[in-house]
Amino acid sequence: MPVMEPTIVVSSQNAEDWGRQVTVEWPADGWVTAGDNSVPHGGTGTAPDGFGLMGAAFGVCMVTTLIEIAKQLGLPLTSVEALVATKAKLRGAELAPYLSDYHIDLYVHGDLDEQQRAELERLTAERCGVHESLLRAANVSERVQLGPAPARV
Repeated sequence: MPVMEPTIVVSSQNAEDWGRQVTVEWPADGWVTAGDNSVPHGGTGTAPDGFGLMGAAFGVCMVTTLIEIAKQLGLPLTSVEALVATKAKLRGAELAPYLSDYHIDLYVHGDLDEQQRAELERLTAERCGVHESLLRAANVSERVQLGPAPARV
């Protein structure tokens, strides 16, 4: 199996205070955002939690995929908006919850007919990589290692 290189760095500078605010970086691209937990879940509520970021990732993928497909087909769009709903399932006090359901409504503004709308819906679901990823079981591995992370370039 080829070695997977990390492309995202999530770090906490206030772990000694049990803080849950984190910085999320994509070093190769220069992007930075934040993460946190809601107040009821022990955070400060200053940024989205992991579930929020997963829902946002799905929405981003669906919107950008739909726009690209419309461009390829020469369809006139003026705007696209996604409303993303997620449902978490609880497994008990000591076990992690998980997202069991996603629902996305995409609102497309442009001079389109019903056939074009249906084609956009079909192709967007087929071509959105996050949609496909959610439909498949991922291979997940994690390790807790002591000490600082390796130097990043």
